[in-house]
Amino acid sequence: MKELKFCESSIKCDIDPKEKNFTPINYELLLETIADYDIVSFDVFDTLIFRPFTSPRVLFLMMEEKLSIYRFAQIRLESEDEICAENLEKYGNDTSTIEEIYERIGEKTNKSIKNAAELEFQLELKYCFANPVFTKIFEQCKRLGKKIIITSDIYFSLEQISHLLSKNGYSGFETVFVSSCFHKTKRKGDLFDVVRSRYPSSKIFHIGDQEFEYINS
Repeated sequence: MKELKFCESSIKCDIDPKEKNFTPINYELLLETIADYDIVSFDVFDTLIFRPFTSPRVLFLMMEEKLSIYRFAQIRLESEDEICAENLEKYGNDTSTIEEIYERIGEKTNKSIKNAAELEFQLELKYCFANPVFTKIFEQCKRLGKKIIITSDIYFSLEQISHLLSKNGYSGFETVFVSSCFHKTKRKGDLFDVVRSRYPSSKIFHIGDQEFEYINS
């Protein structure tokens, strides 16, 4: 298989973090609710972390130029969809891992893709930024002595998500639950079953993008 060579990309972020409109939150009401729970779970993207793109496709177009692979952005999207459909049949959930996605891309392009998978994550690290709205809530949870966990439907590994969060100033969370590791999803609800089994006697409150959910009551 051919080794990949990178070139510079002319594609730019299409959202300026300084101009991002953040969802207004009733801090007092949310913190009052959290006070009754032992554990607070946070989602990652569009909650603790923002991408400066209107769509992940923008990042994939950056990669397309850097990798000089024709139609890479479309192939990346199609590969993820195919893996999710196959895993739905296999595991009952439309999950995927970054390794599965790039193995499929390698099959489609006949190129070595291990460097490309790392490039995608490095670009996420470079461009993603902390959501100041939920940074404030996250830090207040720590001051209140709440145990904090991360629960997210994402193809990145728990190590990658931990790195991304740490790089953006988030520390002190106990553990990370991601769909890629369990082939279960928050969306379907069975990833929350994994969380419940880990903390069977705890009251858990989940905070996500425009969603607040009582995992254990």
